[in-house]
Amino acid sequence: MVKLLHYLIIIVALLILCGCIFFTVKSFKNYFEAQSLDESTGFIIVGKDSGGKLSSGGRTDFIVTLKKNKENDFGIVSIPRDTLVEVEGEEHKINSIYLSYGIDVLAEKIKELVNVNVIAGYMILDFETVIGLTEFTGPISVFVESAMHHDDFQQDLHIHFEKGYQQLKGKQLLNYLRFRSDSEGDLGRIERQKDVLMKLVNKVFNLDLKSMYNTIKFIMNETENEFDIVSLASLMYSFVNNKTDLTINTLPYRIDESGNVIPLSKIPVVDEEQEPRILIINNIPDFSRYGNFSQIVEGQWKKRTGYDVLTYDLIPELKIFEKRETYAFLNNKRFEFKEIFKMAQPYHSAEFFETYLLEGLGLYYRLREWLANQNIYFDYFDAIILLGVSQS
Repeated sequence: MVKLLHYLIIIVALLILCGCIFFTVKSFKNYFEAQSLDESTGFIIVGKDSGGKLSSGGRTDFIVTLKKNKENDFGIVSIPRDTLVEVEGEEHKINSIYLSYGIDVLAEKIKELVNVNVIAGYMILDFETVIGLTEFTGPISVFVESAMHHDDFQQDLHIHFEKGYQQLKGKQLLNYLRFRSDSEGDLGRIERQKDVLMKLVNKVFNLDLKSMYNTIKFIMNETENEFDIVSLASLMYSFVNNKTDLTINTLPYRIDESGNVIPLSKIPVVDEEQEPRILIINNIPDFSRYGNFSQIVEGQWKKRTGYDVLTYDLIPELKIFEKRETYAFLNNKRFEFKEIFKMAQPYHSAEFFETYLLEGLGLYYRLREWLANQNIYFDYFDAIILLGVSQS
């Protein structure tokens, strides 16, 4: 019982941390419908910009959903703030829906986007608690890819970080997470939020029970909150009892000519019978001497495994990956990817990272960032393989 309580405290903390990285809980309202939690279920966490010195703030700066499907798989889905949705026949950016129409309409739009049957609850958050939260977790180490400079005197927001490794806590960490004034804008900010979230999660998991209790007590004392603890505990017990893996994704999207984020589709429902979705990226600088990378690799996989794969032949210019070596990031535990890979590439030796067990996340997100710089955005590949030379 003590062990279960410990798990519940930790996971409730994670639920809060998903939003409280840089927001304070203002309210958490559950409006359970008649359906069972056995259905696909979502908990919404909305970060609301209070407007700084202004009193008219209220656009949602941050939206995530903690999602459980019928197979008890858990994931965190983040939704870019500039995502376009339709309300009453008109298109709006999703970050304006809460202020214009209220939380119920926003919840319905999120329900459609992430493809769940039930929205079991939500949190509405603003910009405060992170300043005190890192007093419990300690500073977070981040790498600033390029200098960050932004001043917004209206919101009393001043962000200045030089390139390189930084140890950030409190208001500095909050500012780092709010920064969006570079070429990647909101999408780059989401990737930074994911990186910090995983580091905060790791810090929380390493707290002792007393520190965990003090952290939760701090959050509860500093926030307005209301939730159905029985339903929440039931959901989290399902997480613990089934040893379910947690994934962090972004809603699939494309960017139009005006810079708007267009959802590509709803979050797909996992079909037990569907083929694995696999992306294979070239990591052999002189592959052209063998022929066309895409034609050769796609043909090998189709012939040897029966699977269609997507390929990309532009080599990542990232020093963290050795050229000509093979790296495989496995995002879904449903498929025996190591066996599939052995069938498709019998003479290759790969370094495998099971990202659903939090392995290799730093490498994985650097690769994702590089792909984003090539205007390639995705989330729903079950495996991503950086293919080097064979070992024969």
